[in-house]
Amino acid sequence: MTRALFTEWLMELDDDMVKKNRKICLLVDNCSDNHVEGSVLRTSSWCFFQPTAPHSFRPPEQGIIRSAKCAYRKCLIEEMLFNLHLKREKTKSTSSWRLKCSPFNGR
Repeated sequence: MTRALFTEWLMELDDDMVKKNRKICLLVDNCSDNHVEGSVLRTSSWCFFQPTAPHSFRPPEQGIIRSAKCAYRKCLIEEMLFNLHLKREKTKSTSSWRLKCSPFNGR
């Protein structure tokens, strides 16, 4: 994920939390793309893992990335099967399905 994508996602998440009147704290890996400069979050805060933190504490080592990829693939396959079931012509490209089935959109 690039810094621009992370910033966009973070701002959308913060807007959603404002609408729901919720406050959250994100635990973020300490990589350079996660350091967003100049962003003002209204209801969200974030904490970075220390570079010396054991790898067992970091989310990627706990299977979060694998789980997100599996959820994405499941959504993509369900969408394709649904279209096959309705005998639709392939009017959408798979790239539009990929955008629709983002693991972060709640599906």
